[in-house]
Amino acid sequence: MKQLYFDMQTYSSPEEFHEDLAKKMEFPEYYGKNLDALYEVLSEIQEETEVTLGNIGEEPPQGVKIFLRVFEDAKNENEKLKVIVE
Repeated sequence: MKQLYFDMQTYSSPEEFHEDLAKKMEFPEYYGKNLDALYEVLSEIQEETEVTLGNIGEEPPQGVKIFLRVFEDAKNENEKLKVIVE
């Protein structure tokens, strides 16, 4: 199982998070670095993958909430994806 941890407090922009996701999760070259593309690639993961989105805080900023929703939706679509929110 592939296990990845993302400290959400370290990203200063959504673009920075998309870049790190693409690199660490080895997304395909065609990854469009937007929320629709993120949902698409997460839904297509073939390997058991556990993603931890850490350091979220009590009340995450709206931008982080949107990413959390995409991860949750993709997890519900793809049984190979496990998402942990800390």
